[in-house]
Amino acid sequence: MSGSQKHTPRRVYLDYAAAAPLQPPVCTAMRPYLEECIGNPNAIHREGQRLRHALTEATEQVARLMQIKPTGVIFTSGGTESNNLAIRGYLQKQRATGTSLAGSTILTTTIEHPATSETLDALVSEYGVQIKYIPLDETGYIDVQQFESLLDPSVILVTVSHINSEVGVIQPTQQLARRLRRFTTTNNISMIPLHVDAAQTPLWYTCLPAALGADLLSLDAGKFGGPVGAGMLLATRADVMPHAILLGGGQQAGVRSGTEPVAQIVGCATAFTWAQAGHEVRAEAVRAVRDAGIKMLQENIPDCYLNGPVGERRVANNINISLPGLDTEYTAIVLDYAGFAVSTKSACSSSDSAASGVVAALTTPERARSTLRITLGPETTESDLQRLTNVLAAHCEKMREIQPLAGPVNGQV
Repeated sequence: MSGSQKHTPRRVYLDYAAAAPLQPPVCTAMRPYLEECIGNPNAIHREGQRLRHALTEATEQVARLMQIKPTGVIFTSGGTESNNLAIRGYLQKQRATGTSLAGSTILTTTIEHPATSETLDALVSEYGVQIKYIPLDETGYIDVQQFESLLDPSVILVTVSHINSEVGVIQPTQQLARRLRRFTTTNNISMIPLHVDAAQTPLWYTCLPAALGADLLSLDAGKFGGPVGAGMLLATRADVMPHAILLGGGQQAGVRSGTEPVAQIVGCATAFTWAQAGHEVRAEAVRAVRDAGIKMLQENIPDCYLNGPVGERRVANNINISLPGLDTEYTAIVLDYAGFAVSTKSACSSSDSAASGVVAALTTPERARSTLRITLGPETTESDLQRLTNVLAAHCEKMREIQPLAGPVNGQV
């Protein structure tokens, strides 16, 4: 290398919560349906039936893995559609039976993904339902006892994320399911379904509906090494299967109309199998790197606040920090130029505010306006996080020379 040439460090991708890289086995599985296979999987000719066979195989593959019936696997365009279908579709199912939804209650939290929270907001005005929020502690963890106190005969649905996409808190969904079953049995009323948004779960934790206590489970292939634009909604029983919210040709047993994108579906099933097969070993390895990274950041950067829980209640790959007084949107750009891909909040959150709504709900406005979300992948090393820490610490010091940053902020976690 000549003296005039500069060494460019490899880029480090630290935005796994937004989208995980497409895995090589997934590309291999998808390729025939992108390059060779033609036709519509609903056609009766040989080409169409070859695609139909691939769809059946993908469906049965997921069903076996999740220990549910194949009829409970609905492929969608991703987590947003899955959440909309689960929530809106289930309410439409209730309306179709003659149930009045006015005054009915849906339980959720204040830190849900916009695909859930905005759907619920719309249903308040459309159907007259009311939304009640389950109390959280300062880390975002659900208070199970207070959840149980909210249960009454007006509750028709509970919807929560298993893992929060911003602060990484893992919710006790199995405990919620047990409280729901106990309440319905004690009061001799119809089952109250639990919808779990598990978009962030597959790489790090089991997605078995039985293990999560989920009656309806939303998944997003782009978060676990599959193709962006594909996802699934899993239903454990026929009585919780939602009504269609898209009208058309009646594909997928009439629940999700639209010609099935075979390559996307095959990629989704392949990635899901890959992700679940190695989640325990993957999580253990990444958690150690994550913990080392948190220590580096807090030891080298003054007034660096960790948002969300510590220990086992935090998903293995999540670091979410606040640097009060620092323009973290600009900081994310500085880090990008230095070779690091990080974010400030969920990529699906509204762009009209720099603040994180999740962190605002748990801490203070100052901390919400100064967040960085760093989400690791299996290939992330401690050396990567040390380099990130060095760049970030130097940037913070430079900014302090220009304008003193905020000092200690109340509500440190």
